[in-house]
Amino acid sequence: MLPHNALIRSQRLFSGYDGVDYWMFKQLIVFMLLTIAATACASHVVVTAPNPAIVDSSAPQVISLGVIGPGQNVAVSIDRGTNEQSKDASNLGSEAIWDKLAVVQSSLPAGWQSIDSLTYETPLTARIIAASDAADGEYSIQLQTVDEYEGVASLAFSARVTVSRNVMTASLNPPVINTGIGQPAVYSFTLTSTSSANDAFEISTSGLPYEWAFTKTVFLPRGSTKTVPYEIIGSTQKDLPVKFTVRSLSSPLIQQQLNARLITTSSLLQDAKAASLGIPLFPNSEQAIYSIIGFLANVIWV
Repeated sequence: MLPHNALIRSQRLFSGYDGVDYWMFKQLIVFMLLTIAATACASHVVVTAPNPAIVDSSAPQVISLGVIGPGQNVAVSIDRGTNEQSKDASNLGSEAIWDKLAVVQSSLPAGWQSIDSLTYETPLTARIIAASDAADGEYSIQLQTVDEYEGVASLAFSARVTVSRNVMTASLNPPVINTGIGQPAVYSFTLTSTSSANDAFEISTSGLPYEWAFTKTVFLPRGSTKTVPYEIIGSTQKDLPVKFTVRSLSSPLIQQQLNARLITTSSLLQDAKAASLGIPLFPNSEQAIYSIIGFLANVIWV
């Protein structure tokens, strides 16, 4: 049986008469509940690119970065939220955030490179760069998050990436063009990327006279399709086989060759069509006449 004084104190505590002790008791209960909740919350990483995924510290998983070509670099982006409460006194009760995303150098295959994210950038984005001569196949690379001030342990996870040389397809239309001397022959290329990486490609030719040929550079975003015109203007009468090469600037192993034909002829009709382009030696007074001739030749005659 409780002593008389202890019994009275107990009654006061739970009946609310002893306000200070009751407030302290409530704070203790709240602190215990918060501690249990914080312990139950596992940190995580929310991957936003190239393929969305969530990595949980309680059950780490391997994320997929998709397919890239030799020499290409794939960007891995994550949200900064950790899913854990900050242990920093100035941010107590708010969610802690990741400060950096790093690539574990020892996990990189030979010849590969990486660039860690900038500290505090949003989203955190690290880059993995395949060797320019990387063989086709599947590779596994380790990444790690860093929290500098809020008490969240680093979370390491694996990323799987497949290397293939067949990450770009190109088609050509039309393959044969018959045009007049001085008139543009416009070939249309359709480039399609199946890669998880952005890349730049150059379109070049072989089989043309030196002064007709040039190289065109095209930026192709990951997973996109782009139509690109390529214009050739012949200065003499020719019938030439033309070989186009579409090559990645990341690695010469990513390329495709396409065969075409260019026929340039001289005739009254072709000369009339070419007149619409103008001739520098014409006086200004005659330029309008030749422009009308060129317009009629292009619109009326086939």
